[in-house]
This record gives sequence, C-alpha cells and structure tokens, in this order.
Amino acid sequence: MANKILIVDDERDFVEINRATLESKGYKVVAAYNGKEGLEKAQPSGGKWIFRGR
Repeated sequence: MANKILIVDDERDFVEINRATLESKGYKVVAAYNGKEGLEKAQPSGGKWIFRGR
C-alpha cells in the first residue's frame, strides 16, 4: 500500500506540481485547496502531511 500525503495550499500550481512529483515516487496524494477542505480531508486520510503558508 502506498504512503499517503495530504497537500493543502490555495496555489493550485504548487499542489499539482507536487502531486505529480510525489505520485511519480509512488505516494498516494490527497489534495486540498483551502484550510477547511484540508481539515476535512485530514481526518479520514491519515498519512503524512505537507503544510505550507505565508
């Protein structure tokens, strides 16, 4: 089973570039585009997280 990573960021390009990179390395990526969506997806997904902010 692939390790899961949740990426949360409002910059879609950042999410999609990192999603493609991580998926090519065998990770299952869950993406969210704002904090609320990220929290909703974090609960059931488990796995590792990437947090980015300014």
